[in-house]
Amino acid sequence: MTAAQMEIDVLGLVCVFNMTEGLHNKSLTHLEVLDNGKKVSVNMSK
Repeated sequence: MTAAQMEIDVLGLVCVFNMTEGLHNKSLTHLEVLDNGKKVSVNMSK
């Protein structure tokens, strides 16, 4: 069942944590991506 069929309102948010991955020769580690996510989540929870 989809949310529309159940008449449920849905809000989807997407935040790209590793946008600069392709701009540098250095790859981001998983921990760096998680750290960026924590920094952004502070502003998203306001």
